[in-house]
Amino acid sequence: LPISKPAEGTPLGYVSPGKFRASVQPVAKKEDEGVYSFKTRKLVVEVPEADIQEAVGGGDSWVSKAKVALQQGFKRFGPVLEVRAEYRSDDGERVASVRFASAKAVEQAMGKAMGGWLSLGEKHVRVRQPSAAPGDEKGKFTAPRRSAPALEAAPNKKKLRPNERFASKQTGAEDEAEATEPEPAKQSAPPPSAPPPVEPPPPQAPDRPEPSPLAADASDEDKAVFKGEEDVVREMTALLEKPFSQQKKALKVIRARWHPDKNPDSVEVATRVFQFIQSHDTWLEFHGLS
Repeated sequence: LPISKPAEGTPLGYVSPGKFRASVQPVAKKEDEGVYSFKTRKLVVEVPEADIQEAVGGGDSWVSKAKVALQQGFKRFGPVLEVRAEYRSDDGERVASVRFASAKAVEQAMGKAMGGWLSLGEKHVRVRQPSAAPGDEKGKFTAPRRSAPALEAAPNKKKLRPNERFASKQTGAEDEAEATEPEPAKQSAPPPSAPPPVEPPPPQAPDRPEPSPLAADASDEDKAVFKGEEDVVREMTALLEKPFSQQKKALKVIRARWHPDKNPDSVEVATRVFQFIQSHDTWLEFHGLS
């Protein structure tokens, strides 16, 4: 018998996989469903919808105004990733939420909230932290605005011109100076002038070294001492002509030359000449050679 050919286009024995696979229906997103995951909940701060509407004013465009106001008002605590408005929180309350980049920014924002209230421009809004522990005051909104205590108005951020800014500071400084200016003291008679101090007379220079006079019946030792003293006087006088850096070194050489220990052959003569040098220490000290 002749074999019939399969229809063109579909291979023989081909089965479409769609016949055995159940169709996947897209899950419709529930409106106003809680949107916080476990990680996101720690980064969110909520604001009541009524408070934010009152802060930005009503109207059809209040949602866009609220997002801008929340973005500008909460970015001082840290980077803001997302601002949402006009939806229900997990407990069913209509809120607006601000999601930060870190949990540290949430802690700073809640730490600045005084009694559950936080300044937003020239108004104040209530805030809460959804991730707060059960029973914690941070996890719920405080009393409504009508029963809330009076809050201080936000500081005026109007930019002043340079002349206005400096004029206000100068006026405040003048007022403070006038308030703290002491009363002028009563003029009293000037005290008697003290006599001018008397300057002491300048010190007199000591006598110049001179060798001891030689007697007519002087011995050989006396003559040797006289000659040594003459040499010492001439060398000590020449010290003053030398540079200051070389004077003390030259004086040390003179003393070492006439030291008794350096002259064992003529100890008596060296001792008397050395004593002559020591007797003129005052003259040496006056010239800075002590």
